[in-house]
Amino acid sequence: MLHIQTILHPTDFSASARAALAQALFLARRYEATLHLLHVTPLLGDDPLRGAFEAGIDEEAFYHRQREAADRHLRELVAAAGAGGVPIERVTTRGNAPGETIDAFARARDVDLIVMGTHGRRGLRHMLLGSVAEEVVRRADAPVMTVRAPEDAAPPVDVKVDRILAPIDFSAASLRALRYARELAALYGASVDVLHIIEPARYPAFYQLDPAASEDVLRPLEDVACSRLEALFAQAGGPEAPATFHARVGYPPRDLLEAADALDTDLIVMATHGLQGHRRFALGSVTERIVRGAPCPVLVTKPYGKSLLP
Repeated sequence: MLHIQTILHPTDFSASARAALAQALFLARRYEATLHLLHVTPLLGDDPLRGAFEAGIDEEAFYHRQREAADRHLRELVAAAGAGGVPIERVTTRGNAPGETIDAFARARDVDLIVMGTHGRRGLRHMLLGSVAEEVVRRADAPVMTVRAPEDAAPPVDVKVDRILAPIDFSAASLRALRYARELAALYGASVDVLHIIEPARYPAFYQLDPAASEDVLRPLEDVACSRLEALFAQAGGPEAPATFHARVGYPPRDLLEAADALDTDLIVMATHGLQGHRRFALGSVTERIVRGAPCPVLVTKPYGKSLLP
């Protein structure tokens, strides 16, 4: 059983955040964990539009109103979600970099798991606005579960996870993620789909090679990879769980997202390779693209920092 004593749920009161709250409450009940609800209020001092309205504004009065409104929304969320029996701490803080503020809070409270919504922005909106969830995935030492929901979605009535997808690249980090998948399969009563994507080599265009021919050469490896996945699943240890093994030639994350849709996946459990230093904050990754595009919640585990494994 995973060791989870404290869960952090940052919220912006969106539909995705409400869906994430349902997941956080489910896990808090099952693990008898304390749940921290966090809302970050923007700082006026760093707002580039402040000059348009700063004359006559009382910042402390503004923050007081914001804090009261946020706390009222947090209380309403708890009441609507039926959070009886779960120890909850409501926190409203200030910060103009929500991802950094969330990460700092999680570290200060020694949080075991972060469960938060993601808006799944793409294209120009993503380039301009970025994603708080992706920043938290990059920064946090604790595992992070992201949840996306349409803006007009009603708050979920319950949490149901029947199929878990575990993408594997045969690294040590993905082996640890597989153990997480087995633990969660036992918790939810779910089955596990273990998937490996065999990625063809990419060549310069002037080579004039047919990409389809390259893929055909790799097809025989699919059976070999499935056998290795089965052995890896046993090596991961943990509770017994029904599992199916898949290998296909393709390109992550495109084929991973297609597989999640085709398999009716309810939860993806995957590892990030945990780049350190400036590369940790500058580089995108397959994991971030899955977080952005997945049709279901995604649990991202780390090869460093907090481990929830027994």
